[in-house]
Amino acid sequence: MNDARLTIRLPQGKLDFVRGYAKRDGVTVTDLVLNYFSDLERKAAAARRHYPPLSPATAAIVGIIPSDIDVEAECHTHILEKYGCK
Repeated sequence: MNDARLTIRLPQGKLDFVRGYAKRDGVTVTDLVLNYFSDLERKAAAARRHYPPLSPATAAIVGIIPSDIDVEAECHTHILEKYGCK
């Protein structure tokens, strides 16, 4: 990833809050800004697809299923086992 520099101006009180918030969460201010921009990007993409944005509860679990799992096959197997078709 090619990093670029961004300078923003904030009132001192806001900057103090953001720094304290980041410190309490054990992240950098850069991480907070990057996460916020990523969230904006995700919401914009969802709006383009005409889907509502993810709820905070859903967003918290997005990506926890490993990408190498065939979700459709797992679901099919689960249904067959649940209803005694196997």
